[in-house]
Amino acid sequence: MKFLRNLTSYAPMLAAVLVIACVANSLSGYVVPAYGVEQPEREKKEATATDEPQQMKETEPEETVTGSFDKEDGVYQGTGTGFRGEITASVTIKNRQIVSIDIVRTSDDETFFNRAKAVIHSILEKQNLDVDVVSGATFSSRGIINAVKNALTGESDSQEPASAATQSTGIGSVTVSKVEEPSSYKDGTYYGTGIGFGGPL
Repeated sequence: MKFLRNLTSYAPMLAAVLVIACVANSLSGYVVPAYGVEQPEREKKEATATDEPQQMKETEPEETVTGSFDKEDGVYQGTGTGFRGEITASVTIKNRQIVSIDIVRTSDDETFFNRAKAVIHSILEKQNLDVDVVSGATFSSRGIINAVKNALTGESDSQEPASAATQSTGIGSVTVSKVEEPSSYKDGTYYGTGIGFGGPL
């Protein structure tokens, strides 16, 4: 009885020891769980050529050779023989093409020469010196063509002005020594040649 009385005085302490023993027993082998915050998975965009800023490559345009004249870009001057004398032309070359032809100087008759300048358009259009002369302005046309040829090839025009040839034949001052009577000509067709303003007729 005395033992029980002594035991009851220690009861609170025994109860505490008993609780601690139970807790210790239940906690043996216990591992604290690790709780992680689940992050939302971000969508990863694959890098494409359109997502990246396109870099413009600055490249110089390739020079296209389109013409057939073997000359460097620049302005060339040449002379040819027209009806009355020299015709001087200035020829501009770019990418081996004739881009312009300017008449610098001429002593030809203005009316016929203006007609002859049509060959300039033909040369520029065909990019060739093998063009037809203008009817009625043959010598001036040839003078322009030969001036362009001289500028591009160095080939000189050796022909004389047509006016000099006309003067040498004495056209306009021909003396007829004897005039036949009309009755002396037989019926038929007769042919003759002469030098006109634009050349032989």
